[in-house]
Amino acid sequence: GEGLFRYMPEKNTFVLVPINWPQETLKQNITGIFMFDSIVYLLHETMKLSSISPAGDHIKSHKYIPAEHITKPRADLNWFFSVNKKPFMAVACQMGGLLLTDISNNTTSLIRAEGFESLITALQKVESEDYVLLGTDDGNIFRLDTQKGYQQYSLLEKLPDLRDKRVKIWSILYTADNLLWVGTDGEGVYQFNSHPKPFYNIAKGNLAQRQINHQIVRAVYEDADSNVWIGTRGNGLNMIPSGGGSTRIINTENGLSNDAVLSLAEDTQGNLWIGLDGPGVDVMNKTSGRIFHFPDDLTGGEELDFGSVYTICVDVFGTVWLGTSGNGVFGLTITGTNNNYQLQNHVHLPGKGGKNDLKGNIVFAIKEEKPNILWIGARMGGLHRYNTLTGEIQFFGQGSVDEKSLNNPDILSLLIGKDKYLWIGTSGGLNALNLAGGTYNFTHFSVRDGLPNHTVHGILEDLEGNIWVSTNKGLSRYLRNEKRFVNYNSGDGLLNNEFTDGAAFHHQPSGRFYFGGINGVDWFYPKDISISMDQPKVVLTGFRLYNQTIYPGDETGVLPRDIDFMDEIILRHNQNFFGVEFATLNYHNAPKTSFAYKLENFNIDWVDVASQREAIFTNVPHGNYRLLVRATNEDGFWSDQVRALNIVIKPPAWLTFYAYAAYTLAFILLGFLIYRYQSNRITRRQQLVLEKLNQQKEKELNQYKFEFFTNLAHEFRTPLTLIFASAASLIDKVQEAHPQKPLLRTVYINARRLQRMIEELLAFQKLDTGREKLDLRKGELVGFVAEITDIFSHYAHENEVELSFEPKESRLITSYDSEKIERILLNLLSNAIKYTPSGGSVITRLGLENENIIIEVVDTGSGISPEVLPYIFDRYYQQASPYSDLRTIPKGSGIGLTYTKSLVELLGGSIAVETHPGKGSKFTVKLPLVKDGDKAMEPVNDIQRKGRGQLLESIAEDYFHQYDDGTDFKPQGVLAQNQPSKHRILIVEDDVQLLQLLQNLLWQYYDVITAENGVEALEVLKLKRVDLVVSDVIMPEMDGLTLCKSIKDDFITSHIPVVLLTARSETEQLIEGLEKGADAYIVKPFHPRHLFVTIKKLISSREKLISQIRKDIEQSVLNEDSHLPERDHKLLQKAFSFIESNYHLESLNADQLAGQLAMSKAQLYRKIKAITGVTPHGLIKNFRLNKARQMIAEGKFSVSDIVYMTGFNNRTYFYRSYRELFGETPGEFTKRAKVKLET
Repeated sequence: GEGLFRYMPEKNTFVLVPINWPQETLKQNITGIFMFDSIVYLLHETMKLSSISPAGDHIKSHKYIPAEHITKPRADLNWFFSVNKKPFMAVACQMGGLLLTDISNNTTSLIRAEGFESLITALQKVESEDYVLLGTDDGNIFRLDTQKGYQQYSLLEKLPDLRDKRVKIWSILYTADNLLWVGTDGEGVYQFNSHPKPFYNIAKGNLAQRQINHQIVRAVYEDADSNVWIGTRGNGLNMIPSGGGSTRIINTENGLSNDAVLSLAEDTQGNLWIGLDGPGVDVMNKTSGRIFHFPDDLTGGEELDFGSVYTICVDVFGTVWLGTSGNGVFGLTITGTNNNYQLQNHVHLPGKGGKNDLKGNIVFAIKEEKPNILWIGARMGGLHRYNTLTGEIQFFGQGSVDEKSLNNPDILSLLIGKDKYLWIGTSGGLNALNLAGGTYNFTHFSVRDGLPNHTVHGILEDLEGNIWVSTNKGLSRYLRNEKRFVNYNSGDGLLNNEFTDGAAFHHQPSGRFYFGGINGVDWFYPKDISISMDQPKVVLTGFRLYNQTIYPGDETGVLPRDIDFMDEIILRHNQNFFGVEFATLNYHNAPKTSFAYKLENFNIDWVDVASQREAIFTNVPHGNYRLLVRATNEDGFWSDQVRALNIVIKPPAWLTFYAYAAYTLAFILLGFLIYRYQSNRITRRQQLVLEKLNQQKEKELNQYKFEFFTNLAHEFRTPLTLIFASAASLIDKVQEAHPQKPLLRTVYINARRLQRMIEELLAFQKLDTGREKLDLRKGELVGFVAEITDIFSHYAHENEVELSFEPKESRLITSYDSEKIERILLNLLSNAIKYTPSGGSVITRLGLENENIIIEVVDTGSGISPEVLPYIFDRYYQQASPYSDLRTIPKGSGIGLTYTKSLVELLGGSIAVETHPGKGSKFTVKLPLVKDGDKAMEPVNDIQRKGRGQLLESIAEDYFHQYDDGTDFKPQGVLAQNQPSKHRILIVEDDVQLLQLLQNLLWQYYDVITAENGVEALEVLKLKRVDLVVSDVIMPEMDGLTLCKSIKDDFITSHIPVVLLTARSETEQLIEGLEKGADAYIVKPFHPRHLFVTIKKLISSREKLISQIRKDIEQSVLNEDSHLPERDHKLLQKAFSFIESNYHLESLNADQLAGQLAMSKAQLYRKIKAITGVTPHGLIKNFRLNKARQMIAEGKFSVSDIVYMTGFNNRTYFYRSYRELFGETPGEFTKRAKVKLET
């Protein structure tokens, strides 16, 4: 009553369709729904039919069928379908029949005929077919042809399983694989194959309909007239005439001596021999219809005694061979007429087991190989080869399972094929024997090879050479080319699943095969029985643990969802007894489907389980496995679709990786302990001696090392003392304004610097070797730290850094080593001030915390980056300061903090650092508070012993000698005032002292400007003219190689020579520098004269090039051998090309030339001046003058005309410029040219 809902699969929910119902009753009790061409059709309980537009905004009513119609239509039993692209609606009538409405034209027809009176309860339109299947309340199924005037007829006779049930049918489904499914009321679901394989049958039934009178058939024969003779187990002989008509019965009532017919055959005279289950054999003269009973009616054979003839064979000579039950084989040669038969000769092969006897008395099969050679098969007596001329019998029995014997002696049937293969049917399988070979070897076939059953009752060969056999489980066709069996049973349309012995016949003219069984006769044409190549898909249907079914989502947690939707199952180690159930979606004779599985890493080969639908595994070890399942179709064709399922069985806890790792570690540890124990036992005896020896050697080695470093330091100290003493003496004697005084001061400072580094190394070596001893003395620590901090106040002030001391205790009496604490504070404070920029602050704090002395040095400097922090206490590690204004501080030895840390640890304390890059650092020294010392309190401060002034000077030299850098010396200023130079050199060096040294060396000869790195140098080059660059290689921000490449790549600066200074002397480094464009490469340390000569040579070469160009600028540009760089050469060519085109214009100037070359006027001036030695204006003027000289030499124009033709507007200026450039006037040049011409 709520209307129409639409299912939304993406949300898994139903949504109400918004429809404007014209009547409220229409949305109530909707009994049918159908969509066709995007239109939704609805059938209501009131039998009204309506349709809804695709947009859902319009509803239309169709033809109305009143519920009170005479046929009493049932709105609840309705069906919609389409025929020829037209929609139809069918409604069942309570009175029987069907109301069929063509919705496209609103026409309704009543479909009702005789036998169609029952209520229709199910309907199925068969896709791609022109008929509808109907199911009724009384269990009938009709076919309604939609293209033949709605003709209907019952299909019940074709559905024998359903025919006798007559149960109500609720549903019908016809699938694309030609299967009809019928759902019944209480009897389950029935399945029928509407297109079975073309097997035909003759069953027990109405004789008028050419059926037979008994269901068990023991013999079948079709004569030359195509009459079919069928021998039954107890109702005599049935003959179905070829020309039509009822089946004819021949039994004991009309001449047959026994109603149990066992075999049939026709002799060369056209007589039908009939083997019976009784004495003798009957022979029918088909011409007269008379039946004779042999041996009673056989003249000369009255003495013969045989019966129960199971097989009859007529050889090429006309002899009839009879295989009997209990009497062996009889061979009868007979002559006679229609009324009298005489025995000419007979042979009896008894089954007594003698030399020329058969091995068994019961013979079911005789076949002729060729004239005079018969093959005889006996029940439980094996196979015999009988030579009718010599009487020799060759026996083949069952032996070991090999190729030289039968696999079973119980022979039921024989066949000799066209290729001379003898096929032997036994109760233990099928055998094949190649008669064409010299040696008889048997091939065996059993159920393992694909046979449905081991009992082979009959054998036939089709035209393709394939072998057909009848068994107790249907027929089987052996495809010899593919070497596999294809089996057929009642699911394929056969009447029989169990066949009888010898009841097999091949009618050669027609190609028909006949096989008799316990339900009648099956016959067919082998060529019409095709083999299905369908590949069924395997689906997983269930999972069991310890024979208990596991359901999705149950408490075991094994299957979170249905197993067929899973690719992997994870089991615990104790869940290794399991089974996987499977099936296929092929319903064509599903019982014939065979399965095979393989559990990779567990099964080596595929396991064939025939029709079993479960793979069971027990006691599977833990590990990763992959279950593969494949299946055949109904004809035994293996599908390529293999279903895979990963199965992971986890190991127990004691077999996991971690357990093995623990076992390994325990084993290693145990081995190590054993080894350690044994080693200790062996070495313990030598330990005392070795310890003493090692201690002695170590002591001596430390002593040697200490003495070596001490001696080496003393050796270094002597020449260093001479150096800085001499330098100090010269500094005192040389006046302050003397130009050499900065050089002397540099020598003195760096000699002092080297001496300090040696002292640091010696002190650190002494501490590292354990020779440093503590000298604890009682004293007052607050004042001591205050004095040390105060020493740095002067230098903090000079660096514009605020330095303060903040003690938390007013007085602190303790025992301490004043020298080591002094060293610690000196290192920490000097570093703090060193890396704190102007305007920053440094704080020293002293306090007590938990019986520990806490000394903190806090700065607001550059801080320490996180990448550097782990290494600051490592030996020889240095961090560059990020502040450019701290470049004046030379680098230390890299052991200051390492030495500090060692001193702190020697005092029994620890040192830690907290840092924030860009905000500062805090070093915290924690020392144990020692209240009682070894020595009494006494004055301990170096301050009191040396005096404040002396200590200040010592510290200045040790820690801040770099500030005395001669900044009061102004070489550039002196140069500017006293000795200007025409050449300007740019020095690029990050080491301040080396930068100052280079300035001092070069300022007397050149105009020197400086930069501290490559970035600054490029900025200078943009603003100032530079004639040569001297650069260090290793610099921060931009190194010398990058700077050199940037200079040479820049069009404006590419002409500037570059000299690189480096401490890297490897050949590869030199080559790299030259490749970057360097004009010279000087390795540190270098002699100043080397630098002077290099600079002089480069500048001189540049001047010579400019001088050469100035003589005739245009000719130099046009000359390809000029030494100009390629880029400068192209620039001048472009410039002269522009001047050549415009030199006659008086308005031509440097601004126009700069615009043409896409350069600023300043850039053009600097570039042209650097290349040619003249200004851009001079370049234009010289070009005009050279053109004028050329025109004067040609003599075509007067000088006055030439003046204006070359762009000059003033004759006086022209004459003066001409004389300045060429050293003569135009008139003098003309006279000289005439004299030269006359000469």
